[in-house]
Amino acid sequence: MEKKLANIFSTLFNPVLIPFYGSLIILFSDGYLSLLLPAQARLMILGIIVLMTVLMPAVTIFLMKKTKMISSIRLEKREERAVPFLATGFSFYLAYMLIKSFEIPGYYGLFLLGATLLIVLALVINSFWKISIHMMALGGLTGLFIALSPFVFGVDEVFTYLLIFISGLTGFARLKLNVHTPAQVYTGWFTGVAFMFGLFQLLV
Repeated sequence: MEKKLANIFSTLFNPVLIPFYGSLIILFSDGYLSLLLPAQARLMILGIIVLMTVLMPAVTIFLMKKTKMISSIRLEKREERAVPFLATGFSFYLAYMLIKSFEIPGYYGLFLLGATLLIVLALVINSFWKISIHMMALGGLTGLFIALSPFVFGVDEVFTYLLIFISGLTGFARLKLNVHTPAQVYTGWFTGVAFMFGLFQLLV
């Protein structure tokens, strides 16, 4: 039962889904964006996010598994992660460039750029050590909301507390599945938080 729940949490909070969750919260809870962009425009942006940051990476990884370039879609082997990371980073960057064409506040575009840079950082770390990408992604989203909550209407502390709780459950899931050590889980989360929070403090 615990292993089944661990698999569910690992799937629900797969790193490629995190930009979608973050975008959903920001686009539909930020009062300023609600006034700035009609619902149709926000749905169009969300559609771009789903296509570029969810479907494209998922299809790439699926094709790599079919052609036996990787042994598992879960990318459990450190040496098999480089190409999927590069493909995902490229998709995220394309999403960032497309979203820039919309007239939206800079912090949303910076969120997508930050997600792209986190993948690059993960790629560098992965070259010598296996870090938890699930936890880096959730940490990055947590760092985003910690940075935004003081001045973005609608993005409040509730999301931060919820993300910390979800991060804890996901971290437990990754440990339960024996795909990471505690050091890889904790380092992944704190790296994501520190990187995204620092990026926003520096550039917003």
